[in-house]
Amino acid sequence: MHPFFRTISFCCLFVLGALAAFAQPKLEFNLKKPKQFEERKLGSEKMADKKFTPVRKFFQNTFTHYNYYFNANEKLNSVIAFAKESQKDDYTDLLSFYPYSLKTTSASGDLDSVIVTATTGILLHDLRNAWIDNLYTLIGKAYLLRMDYDSAFMTFQYINTSYAPKEEGGFDQPIASNSVEGSNALSISTKEKTNLAKKAFSEPPSRNESFIWMIRTLTEQGNYLDASSLVSTLHSDPIFPDRLKPELDEVTAYLFYRIEQWDSAAVYTEKATALADGLHDKARRYYLAGQLYQLAGMHKQASEAFERSTQTAVDPVMEIYARLNTIRLRKSEDPNIIDQNIADLKSLARKDSYRNYRDIIYYAIAMFEVEREGYDAADNYLSQSIAYNEENPAQRSASFKLQGDVRYAAKKYGKAALPYDSVNLALAKPFDSLQTAIRRPGTKAVSQADLVIDLQDSLLRIASMEEPARTAAVKDIAKRLRKERGLKEEAENAGRGGSASVAATNTDLFSQGGTWYFYDANRRANGFIRFRERFGDRPNADNWRRISAISINATIANNTNTGTNPVTTPVPTETNEDNEKYDTADISFDNLYSRLPISPEKQARANNRITLALFFKALALHEQIEDYPEAIKVYEQVLSRRDTGQIAAQTLFNLIHCYTKVGNTQAAANAKRMLEQNFAQTTIAQKSANGPTNQKKEAAAEAKATEQYNKIYSLFIQGDFKQAEELKRKADSTFGKDYWTPQLLYIETVYYLQTKQDTIAGRKLDAIIASFPDHPLAKKAALIKEVLPRRREIETYLTNLEVTRTPEDKIMIPVSGAKPTQVPTLPTQAPTQKIVPATVNKPILDTSARTLVAAPPAPTAVVLPYTIKAEDASHVAIVLENIDPAYVNEVVYSLSNSPQRNSVDATVAIEKKKLRDKLFLVIIRSPSFNTATAAYRYIEYLKPIATKNILSWLGADKYHYIIVNDENLNKLQQDPALDVYEKILKQTFPGKF
Repeated sequence: MHPFFRTISFCCLFVLGALAAFAQPKLEFNLKKPKQFEERKLGSEKMADKKFTPVRKFFQNTFTHYNYYFNANEKLNSVIAFAKESQKDDYTDLLSFYPYSLKTTSASGDLDSVIVTATTGILLHDLRNAWIDNLYTLIGKAYLLRMDYDSAFMTFQYINTSYAPKEEGGFDQPIASNSVEGSNALSISTKEKTNLAKKAFSEPPSRNESFIWMIRTLTEQGNYLDASSLVSTLHSDPIFPDRLKPELDEVTAYLFYRIEQWDSAAVYTEKATALADGLHDKARRYYLAGQLYQLAGMHKQASEAFERSTQTAVDPVMEIYARLNTIRLRKSEDPNIIDQNIADLKSLARKDSYRNYRDIIYYAIAMFEVEREGYDAADNYLSQSIAYNEENPAQRSASFKLQGDVRYAAKKYGKAALPYDSVNLALAKPFDSLQTAIRRPGTKAVSQADLVIDLQDSLLRIASMEEPARTAAVKDIAKRLRKERGLKEEAENAGRGGSASVAATNTDLFSQGGTWYFYDANRRANGFIRFRERFGDRPNADNWRRISAISINATIANNTNTGTNPVTTPVPTETNEDNEKYDTADISFDNLYSRLPISPEKQARANNRITLALFFKALALHEQIEDYPEAIKVYEQVLSRRDTGQIAAQTLFNLIHCYTKVGNTQAAANAKRMLEQNFAQTTIAQKSANGPTNQKKEAAAEAKATEQYNKIYSLFIQGDFKQAEELKRKADSTFGKDYWTPQLLYIETVYYLQTKQDTIAGRKLDAIIASFPDHPLAKKAALIKEVLPRRREIETYLTNLEVTRTPEDKIMIPVSGAKPTQVPTLPTQAPTQKIVPATVNKPILDTSARTLVAAPPAPTAVVLPYTIKAEDASHVAIVLENIDPAYVNEVVYSLSNSPQRNSVDATVAIEKKKLRDKLFLVIIRSPSFNTATAAYRYIEYLKPIATKNILSWLGADKYHYIIVNDENLNKLQQDPALDVYEKILKQTFPGKF
């Protein structure tokens, strides 16, 4: 044989021998086949009883690797790569931990192809080859990326158990046993080969990798206790491979990220930078670590992390924000530190490489000015930010929003209207969008009033001049306006009684005689003017809207009032206006001069317009913006200009409320006295004088109806539906519908839903939506109304509402389209303990929060049935007594499905415990409730939110809060002496419960 072929044959035999030594353990499974294929065998079945010779090992490993694993893995990576490209990071907010969203990956159909390809590779090949466990890992990853967490967990659990270390004879080795005799360290990992030859010719076992993905799956499920237990075990496992430690650090960081332990998350995020896929990913990880350090209050470490992000970044936007954050974290006692930071940013803006990002830089400079309340400077920088913005609509919208906020904070409400109106609500963050929508009406009303005031003041000022100066001023204005519009100057003889204005020439705009219309400046000007006369001032923008000086008069004429203040002010009808419209299109000298209020009648009319505008400006400040000191100033201007008539009466009435709000009771009393003395015969004065008496009469008239409907409400809550319905029919016939409440309608709707009377329930939901559109229950009613026609889809929910349905100590939380899931258990017996690495600082707690301090013990030793300690881990419990189980289930459902249930400090889980008939506890658990103080802090967070939003349908007197630890909870379930427990709780923490 030729030496070359002899060498090749020797190498092949060596490779085949190596593969034989590193074969995977034999797997078996029972696959139920369709009847027509029961006699047919799969490839994996045919080879099960054959010898796994070196030649077969070589070909099986090769085919499985390159025909199946390689293709499936490439497709899986392409799904992740596409999701990364689809995600746009917002560097002004906390970055997501992973640079892609599972919502994006789950929408990809390629994941199904990955699962099919990997499954086919398993079934068609010998299960003893080296790539079967890798195919199972791909299947688990695909399930995770598809957000099928239960399937993903079961797949990784299968890898864990099937590929666990074996003893001689094929028996499983004990898992989580001491790896070294006499050592306390537990080992659950598979020991990997360390010699070079075996590393070169075999893939490492996937079982260790499956632990990493199992931790992420548990974290995605919200099963933080099991995830932390597995993390703790692997960190202390002496044989866990070094190659996977960066991946372990990454999932550990993600776990801390999800439970909001920012300092620990930051430490492990930095450790996991070894996994970075390129410079951009590495810079992003450092940037995220900086944000996490910043949230933990560790500014030095945050600054260092941002600096590393700056040095690594290839994305200029990330680099800019990293630099900005580094500068902002320069904390110093030097009063000039902000000036130094602004100078650094201006220097950055002058560099050519940052030319396209000056909008972001000037936005950041404005933020520095806002920190020291330099609102005028901030306004100027934001104007530059907007001017430099060319292709970044989100940043442009943010700049307009901040500019509006700056002017709002400086009490320049009228000037804030324009930037607020320019904010794109679709691009703004939810809070910014809501705040902008709330502030727009008030600032716009002030802006419109200011336009009228400025215009009339200018006209009066010019009219007060001597004739030569007046004529010269009007000519200058006409000349400037014509120049701005690109028109020729008027003839020299134009003046008082001179030539006709441009609007009087060429009635036929498009006549064919002479120069073409679009080449004739005078005819184009004529067309422009006639358009303005017919349609008004229209800016070059979508959704045209009129913005003119007469809009405030239109507001008066239409009697509009959008105030949300309890004092809803009627619009005065005493205007004495002839509704003269200002034709702002005709800019000839004669037309402008004719509008000057020279005569006493026109001057009176101009002053009247100013007074009305001032009144509506004050009204906007009072009822919409709720800046009472500013409203008082403007109201007082109104009184100084007009002290008689309906406007003066209404102004005094509104001043009483404003003075009361600012605590100036003396001024409020004076305003009330003036109102009653000068306007005694007006309705508003009588309302002010007899307010308390009228309120008492109205309260007395309503008392009977209120008492009756409260009784009906209580009967519904207690489950006495028949009696409640009968009393409600009688009450409605007596009192009508004026005394209905959204809470009563909602609990009545729950009753009709429970009894499957959908038509009546639909009418009740419509009544809530129509009668109480601003109440939190209206939104919930609209949601139920939307899904009510799809009865089958919400059958689980309706079943949960039935009183006689299931044992009352259990409850299912329905989620539309989701299957009931079971919380999986870890494959090991690792201790369930929370990870607190020795090198990581504990989260910084809010020292300003109130703490529970136990009362000193009684002087004589008394054996109490319940032991309550401030340092014990506790749960929050809502006590529901004499409430029908259907509404108890509704409480659990409302809490579990509310996005507000989790606080900044705690992520909670909800469950129900029945102590006895008509006595339930809704238990709120969280790993963060490690002391009674932490649990009590959550009660302070939840109580106002539950009253206003989550449980707004349930009277506050129908439930109350306690804290309870596991030991006392078990005692209460055995002997429900809740009154005794609450008495001891109040004695232990006086004044808290």
